[in-house]
Amino acid sequence: MERWRALKKIIFYYTWALKAAMREKRTWMLMILVSYVVISLSPNVELIVSKAILSRMESQEQYFPYVFILLGILLLVFISSDVGNVIYMLFYEKIRYSISNKLFERVMRRISRLSMDAYEKTENNEFLERLVSASRYDLHNLISSNMSFYATITQTLAYLAMIISASPVLALPMLLVAVIPYCYRMNEAKEKTDLDYELQGAGRRMEYLGKLMTEGKFLKELRLYGSFQKVHQKWQGTYGAAAQKRYGHFTKWNRRKFFYGCFGQILDIGILVLFVVMYYHNKINFSTLFFLWQCQANLNKSVGWFASIVPNSYEAVRRIEECLGFIEGALSEEKAEEETEGRSELSEKSDDSQAQKYGKKAVEENFGIRLSHVCYQYAEGGFSIKDVSLEIKQNQMIALLGENGSGKSTLIKLILGLYPCSSGEIRYIADGREQAAETFFGCAFQDYASYHLSLRENVGLGNLAAMKDDKKMQLHLWESNCQDIVDDVGGDLDATLGRLFDLKGKGLSGGQWQRLANARALYSERLALVFDEPTARLDPIAELEQMEHIRKKLQGRTVILVSHRIGFARIADTICYMEDGRILESGSHDSLMSQQGRYYRLFRTQAQWYEGRDCGEQGKIPE
Repeated sequence: MERWRALKKIIFYYTWALKAAMREKRTWMLMILVSYVVISLSPNVELIVSKAILSRMESQEQYFPYVFILLGILLLVFISSDVGNVIYMLFYEKIRYSISNKLFERVMRRISRLSMDAYEKTENNEFLERLVSASRYDLHNLISSNMSFYATITQTLAYLAMIISASPVLALPMLLVAVIPYCYRMNEAKEKTDLDYELQGAGRRMEYLGKLMTEGKFLKELRLYGSFQKVHQKWQGTYGAAAQKRYGHFTKWNRRKFFYGCFGQILDIGILVLFVVMYYHNKINFSTLFFLWQCQANLNKSVGWFASIVPNSYEAVRRIEECLGFIEGALSEEKAEEETEGRSELSEKSDDSQAQKYGKKAVEENFGIRLSHVCYQYAEGGFSIKDVSLEIKQNQMIALLGENGSGKSTLIKLILGLYPCSSGEIRYIADGREQAAETFFGCAFQDYASYHLSLRENVGLGNLAAMKDDKKMQLHLWESNCQDIVDDVGGDLDATLGRLFDLKGKGLSGGQWQRLANARALYSERLALVFDEPTARLDPIAELEQMEHIRKKLQGRTVILVSHRIGFARIADTICYMEDGRILESGSHDSLMSQQGRYYRLFRTQAQWYEGRDCGEQGKIPE
């Protein structure tokens, strides 16, 4: 029953893939299907003609015309095969770059809408890998497999019809003998797919450990500390455990394959003996014996091919099923969002009409970011952000300050809409209207992206509309303290940065990459900007220079600064000191210093550090 359900699912997705291909390239598909059917039926026709030749020879009749017919059929098969292969290869490329890419684009659009906290879970990363594999490779593999599937079904039915025409009684036992391979192949495919899913994490681990042993940024430390062998042992351990499981699967099913193969051979011999007995008792003539025996051999091949194609498609079908479920979930969400937006628009129109009637505004604030009792809870339990309420007004600069692990970066991800709030709400208002978070902010993250692309793209990705404005970008790079990078590439904005893909690319230091990330955020024309530790990779002197450049560029803009360095936070209008996911202190630098609380102690500690004085006994923060 389980094998039957699996077969039904595979046939369903074969049909789905074929329909998708038909919608894209109907003429090509029909040409390929015809060529496949012609090629698949050619052995059947050859066998019928061969039987006719043997019958003529037995009765001593003229058989040369049938020989010429057989030669003509063989010639037609050769020509059809060559033409069909050429058509198929051309079509295969078109499928690869059209249908598969369309599915891939739909998957990527759906992935782009995922909440960023989804990437915190290992199982989600493995799931996304399978989605990419399904959209890039499995679809066109299904299309090519179902060609063979339908051709094999046609060939098998033709052999059965030929057997029935010669001896109806033998059709059922001959078919049962042929389907023996399918009895174990589907279970093998299902177990192999389950094993591949189970070992996907081990594969990721081996890939990571392999990078540690081959990439320069890791290898230099491993060589320096003499730790290469330790990492290699970890790789060997992971590989060995995975290989042992795969070998266990291989030996288990090869033993079964051997058993089923022997059983099938015994039945084949039994069928042959039955043919000989029938010939001995004059139930059939020699040409019919030869015909039936060849039908049995070819039927075994045909059903064996079927038993190979279908199970081999099981894993691809399973990933495609996940992929389509993922996309359909996105469509449902988009539809729900559209309905929600429609209701919101109707509500806003109603509010506006009420406002006009009573002389009130639909939204009282013209601009603001308002957090109301915001909490965030990890999936495994425990709160990272606890009941945070905060209001940021237009042209206001807010600094989030606190020790590492205080929740600053998590709060920023909530504000940016990258993480969903577990409770509470965040509202974004501009021009008296609610806005979406993704269109509200520009940001330079602490774990900033280093794009191994051109200098123009590294900055212009923050503002696509102004990417080709050379004068504006050149001026912006100078104002953002990136002139040294421009000089290093000879003023060529299209010069490649980084050497990941281009050996002639310009290599940058960590500090230069971070300054580019800051420049990218500043180049955006978003309503508010967020800087998460924007000077973490810079030395003290470069930090002061960068602070001054950023301060000038941030004048008159709404900004949220995140840092654990007091010096950078002092330029903010309001400083929020965070600890254990809460805002414990809030105010200007002078007001917080006068309170002599946690901010005061942190300030004094960092001041003493830069002055070169002792920070207290055993690292205790001075009061």
